[in-house]
Parts: sequence; structure tokens; C-alpha cells
Amino acid sequence: MDLNNNLPNDIDYGDYYKALDVSFYESNLGIITIIFFTIFIFIATLLLCYLFLKFKRSSPEYIAKKELDKLTKEINNNKNTIDYLYFKLTEILKRYICKRYGVNSLAMTDSELINYFETINCTQEIKYNIKLLIKNAQDAKFAFFQVAKESLEYDVSNTILLINNVSKLSKNIVDHKQI
Repeated sequence: MDLNNNLPNDIDYGDYYKALDVSFYESNLGIITIIFFTIFIFIATLLLCYLFLKFKRSSPEYIAKKELDKLTKEINNNKNTIDYLYFKLTEILKRYICKRYGVNSLAMTDSELINYFETINCTQEIKYNIKLLIKNAQDAKFAFFQVAKESLEYDVSNTILLINNVSKLSKNIVDHKQI
């Protein structure tokens, strides 16, 4: 036995040094780093896609329909008074108009809103429906006479139809501009 190495003479030195050799791990360190970096980039990309889709701006039609669905549930629950629900309905309509046309309709009075729709290019049916909806809402909010729940449900369904008609009209205008 050799006292300098503390190794017996009959052992194959190649096997002993292979067990102690860390060059295998050192040579694969670059590959392992690349794999972890690739996994990190993949996870970061998924996270960014998730955040983009979560905070992406929804269309004004989608937002208004979602709020109108909530309002319909409130109507069915009978928790609030009719005049409060009409306030919410006009608020939803004004927010939709604000997002759709880019005008500050939240600061407008109801008569200013009607006058605004007289000046823009939309169908007479849309103008009539907005006038009717605002008139019914004013009667319910300020005239202090009882409005039937069915009238409110009718106005909510008219608002949904109005939003659908405005979105169809705006899509047709965009299609004609592309031609």
C-alpha cells in the first residue's frame, strides 16, 4: 500500500478518479442553465399572457350587457326601489355612450344627451329608443309616481336591443369605410 496516496496498489485508478471527477457536472451545467432559463421564460410568457387577457379592455357592448344582467338580477330580487333601478339603468346607458362615442355623457343632463343624439349620425329608431328610455327614466326618477316593474324590465330589454343595434350600426360603418 502506498502511504502517499492512501490507495491500495491493486485498485484501478481510473475508476477511483471517475468517482471523484466532477467534470461531468461541470460540462452539463450549461445545458441545465439553458433548460431552467427556458422554463423561466415560458412561465413568464404565460404569466404575461394571463395578465394581458385579464386586464384587456372589453368592448363597451360587453361591459354594458354584463351590467344590464346584474341590473336584471337586482330587479328580480326586489331589493331596491324602481327609481333607484332607473338611476342605475341611465348610468349604465351613459357609461356605454361615453365608452362607445368618446363623449363625456356622464356629465350631461338627460336633455343634453337627447340633443347629442340628434346631432350624430345614427338611425331614427335608435334616437327614438333613447328618447323613450330617458323619458321613462325621468318619469320614474323625478315625477314621483309609481312605475310598474314590468315597465322597468321592458326598458332594460329595450336598452339591450339598443346596444345591439348601435354595435351593428357601428360595424356596418366600419365595413363601408374599409371598402
